[in-house]
Amino acid sequence: MINTVIFDITGVLVSGGLDDMLVEKGFSEDIRERISKACSIPGVWDEFDKGIVGLEGAIKNFAMHDPELEPEIRETFSDLKGIVKKREYAIPWIRSLKESGYRVLCSQTLPYRDLTIIRL
Repeated sequence: MINTVIFDITGVLVSGGLDDMLVEKGFSEDIRERISKACSIPGVWDEFDKGIVGLEGAIKNFAMHDPELEPEIRETFSDLKGIVKKREYAIPWIRSLKESGYRVLCSQTLPYRDLTIIRL
């Protein structure tokens, strides 16, 4: 008998990401592409995502790959609230499952600082 449902938060209960946040911040397509490229250097984002490297360290690492964009990179990461957004169906779906007697667990790779922003 199934009595527990495990959700992956990222991509299921929340949407968004760096690209969506850059669009919302109003950067041009060229700047968005350059910021994305600077932030996708192997290992740098992973260390930030895992919480191993703090925000300031991540910004410095990202900016090293495109120093001209340091002000835009700093602006991007000055407010992370747009990086993930709760999907509107998430809370009613979880409540419905709980009311039906299921135990609901969530799996995530977001650092705790990001979870406090979305408050699921």
